Amino acid sequence: SPAPWVRWFKNGLEIHMERSEHGVSLAENGSLVIGSASASHSGDYKCVATNEAGSVERKTRLKVN
Repeated sequence: SPAPWVRWFKNGLEIHMERSEHGVSLAENGSLVIGSASASHSGDYKCVATNEAGSVERKTRLKVN
């Protein structure tokens, strides 16, 4: 508490929900949701959550064949 500000990055570039790839959205809890994954969604993803207490980040790689 307070709730964090959550940002997502793909391949080092911030994902802006208003301009994001088709089928990508942000859930209320800050999770990135890919409705129907395709090869174009493959890449290195990073989530950064920040609030007054500090910030934390986690990375993962998604590969869709």
